Amino acid sequence: MPPRSAAAPDIAAAARALVAEEGLRGLSLRKVAGRAGLSLGGVSYQIGDKADLVRRLVRDAAALRAQRHEAWLTRAARMDLAEPAVLAAVIAGYLDEQVQPDREHALTLEELILEAGREAAPSAEIAALVRGETAFWRALLAESPGGSAHGEAVAHYCRDELPFALALGADADYRLLRAAVSARLADRLRDAGHGGFAHGFDELVAAMDARAVDIRRPPAVDPDSPRARIAAAVAGLIETEGVAAVTHRAVAAAAGAPNSTVAHHFRTRDDLLRGGIEALYRGSIGSTAEAPDERAQRGGRSLMRATRALVLAAARDASLRPFALDLRRRRGEHMGPLVAPIGGGAPLDRAAAQAAAMTISGAGFARSTLGEAPRAGDIAELLAALRKAS
Repeated sequence: MPPRSAAAPDIAAAARALVAEEGLRGLSLRKVAGRAGLSLGGVSYQIGDKADLVRRLVRDAAALRAQRHEAWLTRAARMDLAEPAVLAAVIAGYLDEQVQPDREHALTLEELILEAGREAAPSAEIAALVRGETAFWRALLAESPGGSAHGEAVAHYCRDELPFALALGADADYRLLRAAVSARLADRLRDAGHGGFAHGFDELVAAMDARAVDIRRPPAVDPDSPRARIAAAVAGLIETEGVAAVTHRAVAAAAGAPNSTVAHHFRTRDDLLRGGIEALYRGSIGSTAEAPDERAQRGGRSLMRATRALVLAAARDASLRPFALDLRRRRGEHMGPLVAPIGGGAPLDRAAAQAAAMTISGAGFARSTLGEAPRAGDIAELLAALRKAS
């Protein structure tokens, strides 16, 4: 790799700004050179090729995360994390710190992690970063009542919540909904009566209704029908190419259908996106069963990656935020069969059920990113043990 000079940090900053605006698929050395005010040759000399630039971005993000983790460990030494309200405040502060002071770092890192999940094996840097997040939370809560197992659960929850924080962090209704969910996880989903946010959870969800696109798991359809084939093509584009790739022309090419047929079934781009998400929901049916078949497992992984891609796109494009609002308010509804029996005691309230579902989803995304087989049952058992612990 060529030696770096003082210009290299400016190149990395230009690359982060580009990814924050266009996503990782929009990253190119030529565009970065234009933003940095350098020639393409100058960028190549300072950084190397695109792969070198991506590695630089990962290293920068990992270094920033490590600094923040050290700072939180220092803060935690002065706090009583055994108190659920304190831990809930720490979770909120941690998420806010990831998205507010340097939004471009956070967006770039989330895009890099999402892209790594599409590859056969992640880079060593991405793998270390994902594992480091879990190690940090395990260490932070090692001496709390739930111990490092509670820390692992919080790490997975934060992993699932962070893209929503990027897309919706300025939305007051989202922040109240998030507070209700994180408060129940901070209290280890325990059965004791809970008022406050958790008591009014249905009202918090309803507050998003007027601004959210309404997407529900649709009934089974004939997979060979033209509409179903087009929707499946949309789902594939979202998962593999990102939301920006979804246009009527691109969908028609992917589905092998005339443009007029695509427009007949899905008049607008929003209709296309809705159809693609519905197809992903259909494909994930059975993915939360105790022993899901291989097709359902693939469907579950596709749903995780594609919905994450859409939420990250909403962080860049305000017109997509109604989709992100719906995905957040309904987060984990398809996991009902897996979440319902957690703990074996009284049924989880809705806020706790969503906390459990997001924890399971975050763990599944981490394992998918690391090239490991998802084991949702393991995290469900971990949450059940936390709920039962005194």
